[in-house]
Amino acid sequence: MNARDPRLYVESAGAGAPLVLLHGFAMHGGIFEPLLPALSTRYRVHVVDLPGHGRSAPGDADDLASLAQAVAAALPDMDEPATLLGWSLGGQVALQMATAHPSRIRRLVLVATSPAFVRR
Repeated sequence: MNARDPRLYVESAGAGAPLVLLHGFAMHGGIFEPLLPALSTRYRVHVVDLPGHGRSAPGDADDLASLAQAVAAALPDMDEPATLLGWSLGGQVALQMATAHPSRIRRLVLVATSPAFVRR
């Protein structure tokens, strides 16, 4: 678990500039496991299980703002702004974090960030 927020699971590895990986809906941070060996040679990688996913407790986060706040609160203090890589729901959380905490974010990498789960 995480010392800053025991309800949110964050796994960290490597050394270098901070890189935060945020998974999509109904997934968990383990989806990024194949990338960790390469990424952790250049970055201090923080793989987050969003609330209610993977090894994280459900929590009270029921909208993007509260999800972003939960992630921001659980991340370790960093010496420099982080790069956020978000996939699907993780990308939406990353966008919200960048809006709420612009001084903590260096850049965004967004993958399939505007999903539509229902017919329009």
